[in-house]
Amino acid sequence: MRIVLAEDEKMTRNGILHIIEHYTEHEVIGVAENGKQGYMLVKEKQPDLLISDIKMPVMDGMEMLQKLYDEKCMVPTILLTGYSDFEYARKAIKFQVMDYLLKPLDTEEFLKNLNDAETKISNIRISQVSAKQLLANYLEGQYEDNGTQYDLLCELLHMNERTEVSLFLISPGKFFSEHMKEYMKCASSVMEALCIDNVHVFQLPGEKQAIVLVAGTEKNRTLKNRFEMKIIPELEEIGKCTCAFTRTCGLQHLKTAIEEMKQMVEAAFSVPNHKLIDAETVEALQYQDIRYPQNIEAGIIRELRNGHGEKAVDYGKKFADQVVNGSVKPEMIKEYTLRLMANVFRVYTEINGLSDEEQNMKYFMESVISGETMEEVRYQLEKFFHALYRENEEEISVENGIVMNAISYIRDHYREEISLSEVARICRVTPEYLSKIFYNETGINFSHFVQNFRISVAKRMLFAENCKVYEVAEAVGFRDQKYFVKIFKKLCGVTPTEYRKEFRE
Repeated sequence: MRIVLAEDEKMTRNGILHIIEHYTEHEVIGVAENGKQGYMLVKEKQPDLLISDIKMPVMDGMEMLQKLYDEKCMVPTILLTGYSDFEYARKAIKFQVMDYLLKPLDTEEFLKNLNDAETKISNIRISQVSAKQLLANYLEGQYEDNGTQYDLLCELLHMNERTEVSLFLISPGKFFSEHMKEYMKCASSVMEALCIDNVHVFQLPGEKQAIVLVAGTEKNRTLKNRFEMKIIPELEEIGKCTCAFTRTCGLQHLKTAIEEMKQMVEAAFSVPNHKLIDAETVEALQYQDIRYPQNIEAGIIRELRNGHGEKAVDYGKKFADQVVNGSVKPEMIKEYTLRLMANVFRVYTEINGLSDEEQNMKYFMESVISGETMEEVRYQLEKFFHALYRENEEEISVENGIVMNAISYIRDHYREEISLSEVARICRVTPEYLSKIFYNETGINFSHFVQNFRISVAKRMLFAENCKVYEVAEAVGFRDQKYFVKIFKKLCGVTPTEYRKEFRE
């Protein structure tokens, strides 16, 4: 266990440290001499267990536990008390106090209490894992008629049919579904850091989507905003994703609520990036059916035949403003965009004959079909029109090649120091230009791509080889082992050592 010790008496403090160090495998990750220091250490370190005296200067143990309780940052605790404080200490049951030890401490009794605490904490974790499995079974309809299983699930989630449940759906972008576990661990880690209680994160059975379920949120009206402001940015460090939100009561309407969120995700095409989608967001979307802008297409074709590529591009912007960024249904945006591109390209080939642009044309159209947002479709449409404009043709036609060259360089040199400036120099473009097109093509910025690539290699090494952590860090381009561990835990939710243990068992 990871333990924080708060004790102002030096002799007692050193005695406890000695016992833990010499008779157990537990790790003391923080030592405080008063309640205020103890409070700060618990908030920062998120220990498995807190061992605390009651009477301490600055802030006593009970005040510290009350403050942690008020901030929903409770931690399993063993309280050290004197005879005069014992009855007072027993009132702290709501603070997750697991046991009370009278001072002076008896070594055997203290070790027994540590073992009991470890067992209780382990059982709590097992219950949480079981809750996830029970939730998965419930969603698959495996025990709809079994009241006992349903009651057990409600008990594990600390809820009843009147308990408000906040639900968040995490749906990775098309290139990032393989990072599902990383999204889940990230969400769980940030929720924990925000001291949000009764959180359960699980993957939907048979799907590349995850649910974050928070039970008992009746009084937490800021939870939705905190998720949008604090958690979505962390998730998007991993890669593009869409998140939806809803509330329900109890578990009886859970399946319906999840299906509603799945439908909300479909509206992400018309919603600005980084926004948490809820029912109000979807209701605010007002779509209209419009006729295909034949006059704009005719204008583009006329200017192309007259050799006025720049004016053709201007017409293309009009089409984007009217169709792509208008209040038009997503399926209609894609249909009209593909129709325009096909008709315009046919005229382009009539004028110029077949060229290398045919391959680019195929790429543009495939990108429109798979586009997940209006921004992506507009970006590909603008690239298409600039490719038709002779003065920019060469630059646009090699844009995808530049990104591929940059990725190839990263794959070949990830063990070395890699900077945006250096890769841009090799690709013969400015760093600003490379940064822009790299994000547009991959959905992730350059530095995060490098980090993710290095960590993915590290994960394969940890799973398949017996290298030490510092050897893995050096092998994938990290010169500082502590920084490697920090980035690894940020992206994967566990340390390299924990990852190796988890996936080799």
